[in-house]
Amino acid sequence: MGFILSLSTLTRGVPLDLMPSISFLRDPLSWLRHISRRGATITTAPPFGYRTATARFRRTPEIDLDLTTLRQAYVGAEPIPLQALTDFRDTFAKQNLDEAAIIPCYGMAETVLAATMSLNRREPGDLSWGREKALRLDREDLHHHNKVTDAHGDRPSITVIACGTPLGGLTVHVRTPDGTECADDEIGEIHLRGDSVMAGYLQPGGATAPVTDRTHASGDLGFIRDGDLYIVGRAKELLIVNGRNLPPYDVEETIETHPDIDAGNSVVFSYTDETGEHVVALVETRLRADQHERIERETATLVRQSFGFNLRDVIVLRRGGIPRTTSGKRQRSRVREDYLTGRPA
Repeated sequence: MGFILSLSTLTRGVPLDLMPSISFLRDPLSWLRHISRRGATITTAPPFGYRTATARFRRTPEIDLDLTTLRQAYVGAEPIPLQALTDFRDTFAKQNLDEAAIIPCYGMAETVLAATMSLNRREPGDLSWGREKALRLDREDLHHHNKVTDAHGDRPSITVIACGTPLGGLTVHVRTPDGTECADDEIGEIHLRGDSVMAGYLQPGGATAPVTDRTHASGDLGFIRDGDLYIVGRAKELLIVNGRNLPPYDVEETIETHPDIDAGNSVVFSYTDETGEHVVALVETRLRADQHERIERETATLVRQSFGFNLRDVIVLRRGGIPRTTSGKRQRSRVREDYLTGRPA
């Protein structure tokens, strides 16, 4: 994302300020402080960035921040939690943040970055504001039956946010495993087609494994409603428990309702051995080691009460123990590999 923005500024002839990731991690408000002082108009971050800046500001407010000039603040990467964006909006409203500046999007390197963006302004409502629109879905239908059903009554629910419509001549297709095009509100794998889709993957030795018909099968799961794309998980990260497909994000979100586990500070993965499928959770906490056994027990209880299965293992770590990318995304595959090879974080 940073590379493409750098190319964009070169072609447009506009100034670009770059911030090392470590600078943000040391002082999350330095990002917004810089926007304020420089009068920046465009910025971008994964949900982790917005969530971390919000948490730091709430602990140590800086009333001299002014975000008046910020016109576009892109947010992408993993499925986007609506609460993180709502908290950011509410926290920085007094710093003149325009709620319509926050723009959810979806993309990847294989499409040369952006594939969809939520650019249209939404009618204000319980689950919509600015350019944000979300759906509250029946969690059991989604997980047990792979169905998109609006939540109703007191049944458990899950909220998913619209990532907008296709950009730059791209088309989005949601397909079943046999390649059939999905109807609206039908979950399938997201396929992206267009001129900006890569020609293929470079193989060892310099050969290229080409894509067919300029179409990339993303591995992400989602559905379309009213033209908007919604992401519900990633096929290779799905937890399969007792015949149910569960995105790890849903279980992590439940774990992070624990008062001693901050948002974004858990990782859930599954593995299979001769006895079946098992789910493991790693959580970070600020508490002392003598409190970790209680955290393990309460985390397992939260998952059992919400999803009806037992975690095989709960590992409690000090803050910073979960490996992340430079942009703050949790590295689930690495966590899983470390656990299975006896090298927990």
